[in-house]
Formats: sequence, structure tokens, C-alpha cells
Amino acid sequence: MGIIAIFRVSRASNRPVPENVPLVSPVEIGFSNRIAGRGLVESSAEDVRISPALPGLVREVTVQVGSVVGIGDVLLQQDDRAVQSQLKRQLANLELLSRRVGEARVDVADKADSLSRQTRLAKEAIATVEELTRARFAHERAVAVLASAEAQVEAAQADVSDSKTQIALLTLRAPRAGTVLQINTRVGEVIGTGTSAPAMVLGSTERLQVRVDIDEENASRVVPGSPAVGIPKGSATNLLTLKFVRLEPYLVPKKSLSGESSERVDTRVLQVIYSFERGSARIYPGQQMDVWIANSTVE
Repeated sequence: MGIIAIFRVSRASNRPVPENVPLVSPVEIGFSNRIAGRGLVESSAEDVRISPALPGLVREVTVQVGSVVGIGDVLLQQDDRAVQSQLKRQLANLELLSRRVGEARVDVADKADSLSRQTRLAKEAIATVEELTRARFAHERAVAVLASAEAQVEAAQADVSDSKTQIALLTLRAPRAGTVLQINTRVGEVIGTGTSAPAMVLGSTERLQVRVDIDEENASRVVPGSPAVGIPKGSATNLLTLKFVRLEPYLVPKKSLSGESSERVDTRVLQVIYSFERGSARIYPGQQMDVWIANSTVE
């Protein structure tokens, strides 16, 4: 039995080991000298983080994620009942003050006519100096009352304009054409101006670009205009040709960490923007992409 077991083990050890063939062939980057970075896909016009100008209660959300909107389209309506009530009172007060201005103008015309008559009578020695003086003071008083009434009307008009502006600001509109990418509020919630998350994110899904983070250690190696390629995260074969757009020369703190033990939390990165043609690939704003940039200098 021992001889048979040894024979079987010997035959098993002599069998050829199957070659490890990868399920997917690695993609050839094609750059002998390159630096790598990780980027975040965004719309070519850059995403717009929309927040309300005034805090308030959300009364209606008129769009959904994926809705295509044009410039000026209503995205969200806040509760404006208090401001509408205030506007009604201000309009009523403006109407009252406007009528007082009309009365004051009539009084000015009356006092001006009386002053004119007293001036003629004084020249003919029919009216006394005292009567002429009283007529002049009455006219000046009427003019002052008219000026005060007109100033009150201007102040009331400013209040009405301010209320209308508040009502307009409580209606959140699209600052430009695009697609609603994210909605972070619901009907009945109170939204404000100091929250970190925007009420909505608006962008374009037709033309995309990738914002690549290059660690500050490699920032000096990046040459503006260098060609680059990228692979969306989750795809091993979809190699995209990237077109240089611009380089933002101000280094910013790194926000996305890869988890490597050698990576410092205080790392700053140089952001390089590349555009690409999505074609039929399913790539979305917010998706990560591994990017390789060529023509970097060797130090």
C-alpha cells in the first residue's frame, strides 16, 4: 500500500502546472515616462452647487434627479406666505401715502395761488405785509409737507421692492441650462444658507471632464498640454484618450485618500483638468478615474 501511495504522489507531482492566464488582458498605457493620478469626473462646465439665498421651509420641489432644465427654470419653491402678507400691507400703505401726496400737491397749488393773490394785493396796498407773510409761510409749509409725503412714498416703494426681492429669492431657479444631478432636500424641510451640502447640484452629462489630483511630490513633473489616458474605476479595458484643458496652479488639500499607509493626511495636490469623449461608455459625474499623464520631466 505504501508503494502504491508513493507512486500516486509521484504521478501527481509530475503533472504540468496550469499557466495562470488573467481573465482580462492588462491595458497598454503606451507612455514610457508617466505619472499617475486619480481623478473625479465632472461636467465640462463644472457642477453648480445651488443653495438658497434665504433660509426657509421647502414648499415644493419642481424637478427630479435627471431632469433637464433651462436657465431660469424653477427648481424649488420655499414658503413665502409671510412675505406675501407683508407685501400686501406694504402695498396698501403705499396706496395711502400716494393719496396723501396727491392731497399735498393740491394744497401746494392752493397755497401758491393764495400767495400770488396776496403779492398782487400787497403791490396795490390792499393787503397788509402780515397777510403776505402768512401766505408765504403757508406756501412754504405746504411745500415741506409735500416733500415729506413724497419721501414717505419713496420709502414705502423701497419696502415693496425689498419684499418682492425676498419673494423672488425664495424661488430657487436654475442659473444655467443643465441636468439635475443631485437633490439634497425634501418638501417640509427647512433649508438655510450655512449648510455644507447644497440643496441641489446642477451640471451637464453630455460633455464631461476629469479633475485629476497629482500629489505635490510630482507636481513639478507635470507639463501643461501633456497627453493623457484614463480608465474609469471598475473598468479594466475601457481606455479613454484625454485632452488637456487647463492646469490650476494653486495646490489644494487632498480630499480623497487611497488608504495606503505611506499617504499623509496633509498632502496637497495639483489639479489638472482633462476632457474626453464619452461615446457609448457609461460614465457619470462623480465617478473616479485612474489617469496617466505623459511627457513629464524626470527628476
